[in-house]
Amino acid sequence: MEQFEADAKVRHAQVLVTSGKYEEAVPLLKRAQEIKARESIARYLEQIERLLKTRSKS
Repeated sequence: MEQFEADAKVRHAQVLVTSGKYEEAVPLLKRAQEIKARESIARYLEQIERLLKTRSKS
């Protein structure tokens, strides 16, 4: 069951990112990683966090 929860959170986060809601996507991705750690999701999360840091400096 947790596998489905992790996948659902990743999909939800992807929709939020597509809508430009990066801040809302981060906690979903972090929770998905807690449930089932995946290298691809870790990289995706890092990219979003890097983007947010870049935006906050602007």
